[in-house]
Amino acid sequence: MEALRTYLLGIAVTVMAVTLLSALLKEGVIRRAVRLAGGVVLILAVLGPLLRNELDAFGSYLTELKMREDALQTGIEVENADVLERIIRRETEAYILDKAAALGAEVTVTVTVEQGDHYPYPYTATLAGTLTEAQKEALSEDLELSLAIPKERQVYTP
Repeated sequence: MEALRTYLLGIAVTVMAVTLLSALLKEGVIRRAVRLAGGVVLILAVLGPLLRNELDAFGSYLTELKMREDALQTGIEVENADVLERIIRRETEAYILDKAAALGAEVTVTVTVEQGDHYPYPYTATLAGTLTEAQKEALSEDLELSLAIPKERQVYTP
């Protein structure tokens, strides 16, 4: 890391020195010669690691940067998946509560979410409360048709 900082600082100093010296000189042969020499020095500064066989260190640094980028991207993806999972859980629970209320039942709902091929989806629904058989049957059918939660993964407790 320090080597890269030194490398970039060397290039910046070279550019500033050539620019400053060129600005101080009057138009003419000397100014053009200074610019040409400055360009050669800049090329040597840029190609310095190549000339000193330091490409391995530079390549290692670039590899490390790529690994950091990948790790950061993975962290963001994991965080986004967690947020999406929480949203799906919350919205599914709200949907079930609304459907139960429309049927005249008061329940509490807990939904578990599983990760699918691309997105998380509601996997199980646990409903606690007193429901008549007709309410239970209607709600169970709605969960299966609307949310794709089969009856085997629906749990009703008093």
